Amino acid sequence: MLLARVKHRRSVKQPIKETQKDYYYICLKDDIHEGDYVLVEYQVKNHCKSRQGYFGIARVEELLEGDTITLIQSYMPTSFIICRLEKGVDFDGACEQIKALRAQVAEIQKPIRMKEIQDEKVKRRARKMAEIEKARRKKATRKEQGRRHHEALEARYRKKLGQKVEPNFRVKRKKKEASS
Repeated sequence: MLLARVKHRRSVKQPIKETQKDYYYICLKDDIHEGDYVLVEYQVKNHCKSRQGYFGIARVEELLEGDTITLIQSYMPTSFIICRLEKGVDFDGACEQIKALRAQVAEIQKPIRMKEIQDEKVKRRARKMAEIEKARRKKATRKEQGRRHHEALEARYRKKLGQKVEPNFRVKRKKKEASS
């Protein structure tokens, strides 16, 4: 049985580094050599403690041969190499091409995105101003309601005391007669 030590290619932007973590995969094919790019299958635990399967691209750093039991006990591989990418495929060159094309696409889309961002800012500002105005009106109506309620309570109290109350709930005070 063959066991392969590989390093994963995470994305187009990030090249494989020497300090990157090594992973061990069970290799069922005999046509894989060191330095080849391979398609690997691996599993990751998700938040529900179940496993989710993914595919990835990795570069073979070293091939280990030996007894199946000792290799599995010492390196504990859990996933497999599916196939090798063809020799004619320049994977690193393709990643560089993708980076260049992505930059060109971003330049083309930049004015469109800027207009969308500006439109979104205007919409957001209008929404915020409407919310502020609505809150201001709500606050004013609450104040008005509170003032009216307070005046009504005061008018009832004055009626009980026998003082004259005007229709707008303002109390007219009786003038004290000057003593002669």
